[in-house]
Amino acid sequence: RVKDPELGGGRLRAKTGSLDGVSSLAGYLHTKNNKTVVFCMLMTYPPGKLKSIWKLQELAVKWLWVNGSNDSKSPP
Repeated sequence: RVKDPELGGGRLRAKTGSLDGVSSLAGYLHTKNNKTVVFCMLMTYPPGKLKSIWKLQELAVKWLWVNGSNDSKSPP
């Protein structure tokens, strides 16, 4: 469900999952600096907000792709 073209081409391998009120995304990603980052997100959400959580998960993966190999940066 990640739609960002910069994350295509085999850079991202992930598995999604969901239960009522919970969405998950886990996998690994090859960063811009050619490092491999492993991640797992498990997020709860209120009714009707699933797509907002998917967007947030995609933003988090994008942040990891850009900054994930730099230990001195922390997410916003």
